Amino acid sequence: MGGLVFTMTKYQKAENIVLFAILGITPLLFCNQMTYNFHTPKYLFFQLAVFSGLAIVLFRNRLTFRFNLLDGVILVRLLWMVPLKFLLDRYANLFENADILASLTLFYFLVQIMISDRTEAEIARFLKQVFVVLAIVCSMEAIYGLMQYCGLDLFHPGGYSSYESKVVGTFGSANSMGCFLAALTPVLLYLFGIQKTKTLKILYGLGIGITLIALVLTLSRGAWAALIGGLIFLIYPSSARFIKKRVSGRSVKIGIVIAVILAILLFIVGIFFLNPDSALGRIFIWKVSLPMIADYPFLGVGYGNYGYQYLNYQQKFFDNPVNALYYDKACAIKDAHSEFVNITAETGLIGLLLFGLLIFLYFRYRHTKQIRVDKTDMNVQIRVLTVSFLVIVIHSTVDSVLHTLPISILFYFCLSMISALSKKNEIKLLNRTIVRPGEILKIMGVVLLFINLFIVAKVGTGFVHWKKGQNAVYRYEWESGIREYEKALKILPENDELRFHLGAAYAYIGQTRLAITLLEESLTGFNDKNIYIALSKAYQDSGDYAKAEERLKTVTYMFPQVLSPHLLLAQLYHRAGFVTKAVSELQFIIEAEPKIMSEEVITVKQDAQRMLSRSFWTQTGFLSH
Repeated sequence: MGGLVFTMTKYQKAENIVLFAILGITPLLFCNQMTYNFHTPKYLFFQLAVFSGLAIVLFRNRLTFRFNLLDGVILVRLLWMVPLKFLLDRYANLFENADILASLTLFYFLVQIMISDRTEAEIARFLKQVFVVLAIVCSMEAIYGLMQYCGLDLFHPGGYSSYESKVVGTFGSANSMGCFLAALTPVLLYLFGIQKTKTLKILYGLGIGITLIALVLTLSRGAWAALIGGLIFLIYPSSARFIKKRVSGRSVKIGIVIAVILAILLFIVGIFFLNPDSALGRIFIWKVSLPMIADYPFLGVGYGNYGYQYLNYQQKFFDNPVNALYYDKACAIKDAHSEFVNITAETGLIGLLLFGLLIFLYFRYRHTKQIRVDKTDMNVQIRVLTVSFLVIVIHSTVDSVLHTLPISILFYFCLSMISALSKKNEIKLLNRTIVRPGEILKIMGVVLLFINLFIVAKVGTGFVHWKKGQNAVYRYEWESGIREYEKALKILPENDELRFHLGAAYAYIGQTRLAITLLEESLTGFNDKNIYIALSKAYQDSGDYAKAEERLKTVTYMFPQVLSPHLLLAQLYHRAGFVTKAVSELQFIIEAEPKIMSEEVITVKQDAQRMLSRSFWTQTGFLSH
């Protein structure tokens, strides 16, 4: 590339800034611990940036786009949701769930439009700039992760509530953090390898070292395995050539292949036994998911509805006494800890086929591109992109990493780049369109940008009120929390999780009628054990002990080994005067031997022992005779 001079137009510079912002800023925005799609602060920024890119593109002198099969699959994945909305009644809040997919789809096409008029040498230069941005962000996340490990989380002194490693970066999840670091390690290795300046080589070397240390500390075995798989792919061509030149005997070559396979199998076994409880937990989740897939094999339970349906299927799973050995694995989750299982459960075999086609077509187009003669370092860059893509795909088999927005953005960016590069000098494409945007399209771009700015500001304000309400409730400032929740619900009227929080707050201040209405309504689109617990309290306060018992029993069916619902049942029976039932629940708590004796479990057992004592029943009047 030496000696080449690039002249960028003002639109190309603006487009680069938008893309660098999406790839660089989005990961650094914090996940703020509330449960909603793809971490709201990241998504709102991404949405605004994408529409900023759309506005810039529509001001171009000419739009050029060539359509191929990969583009078609990307589009069909989004459009497929629309007929399903009308064919099925299981797609609750479809358009709220699918808005992120729509933004990612628009991002995919925008990237291609932005680089459609650039030469391969210009694209190679652009990719190198992208790699530098990603390397900086990766290094910053790694440094922040090491600070978290050392207890120096300046932004969140209290840390994140996580059962995983404390190294969660700005993602709020160690597995997502691990996947992000693993996917960008090849980028750092590439930049380290091409540097001729000693200072930059040292800096990238430090970045690699810090990233690998942080990756180990995430304790994300899936990320480690994915990175190793990606690096094997990276070094395979040179290794194959080396073996071909140095090893002549067929038996030796077969021995090498067998040794590699055995090493991979030993690594998988080692990864499993490093934390067998976690591995068995995933197997349990997939077992619960199989009946969901079997019930709706072709169309699924609905995009974004896995978390809603999971608890219902977990309850059915525990109806079979054979599954009692999995009691301690019971959990409330939003995704299947495997993108492939999650996609199949939500969108059926058709959705899985479309997702599989994306991966197949990526490697098909990558192969077509890389066999061509290239005078730039484009082939190396494509290989680096492919390794990052492969890391994400491998990790997706054992975790739902594409439910983290920055990883999804990187995934779609890789797809978009390989699609765009495959079109260079290709003749056999479905069609080619060249549009000269008129004033109407330019005005439309500006209008869409301002509409999205308004939506982002409005939705963001709603989540700010939600977070304020949550903080107030944690401080037991119920009235203040309710006011904030109500403000948030006016802005986010379709959010059933928020409706649950408001209903639960009303339940705890004794506003039973409002609480029951809100909590029952929230069950149409949100499913959580705490809804049933809050409903039980509200029904108790209203004197409807039968419904209160029914709601608590639902929790015990979903989570047989969790003791606190049984204590609440004992208190309900005591309040209703059912002594035998109360004693039975208390004895169950005392005799239970949960695998993990946490402080909460010990406290519940102590409370049960106190309630079971004769003095308690005498004091409450049941044994006074």
